[in-house]
Amino acid sequence: MKNYMVTHTFKSKEMKSKFSETVASMKMEDIIKSMTSDKAACQMTWNTPGDTMQMFCWWKANSEADINNQLGQMNDFFEPHKFMKAIYTRTIGVYDDKLGEAMEISKGLAEVRKKHYPDHQVYFSFQIGGNPRTVRETLVGEQFTDKAFENDQNMSADPKFIDLQKKMKGVFKEGTIQDEMRMVFND
Repeated sequence: MKNYMVTHTFKSKEMKSKFSETVASMKMEDIIKSMTSDKAACQMTWNTPGDTMQMFCWWKANSEADINNQLGQMNDFFEPHKFMKAIYTRTIGVYDDKLGEAMEISKGLAEVRKKHYPDHQVYFSFQIGGNPRTVRETLVGEQFTDKAFENDQNMSADPKFIDLQKKMKGVFKEGTIQDEMRMVFND
């Protein structure tokens, strides 16, 4: 199963109220059953207070369609579900005397990333001053969709990507990679 972050937007304040009433009237075992199957399972839900019209859910599912199918009649409360954009960053240390090489490798990685993620924003940046010297990759777009998983597989198999990964040895410091994923909740 794959991970999905989903924004569920209520159709109206009335629908949010009805949703809350419906869930409050259900037994916990029925709530779990309504959100769990062998094809899709809600892992966590973040409800929002007051007049906020969204709630957020982390799902494990085989596909986006399986999430919609699992929700069944609950879909009546919501606008079409929106699969959330994410900001992914990877920061990696660079040897001080290898910054020029690191920037050239990073330019190549940016080209490959943009080829396989044409709908995403792709940035590579380097730290000015300070120690340790680092390069950061930033990718903004939908990360937990079927298309994003396919993009990642295709990029990982791209011969240019594989070649650039090999060139990183001795330029980037091993053991310094730090990854971060942040979910975007506004447009």
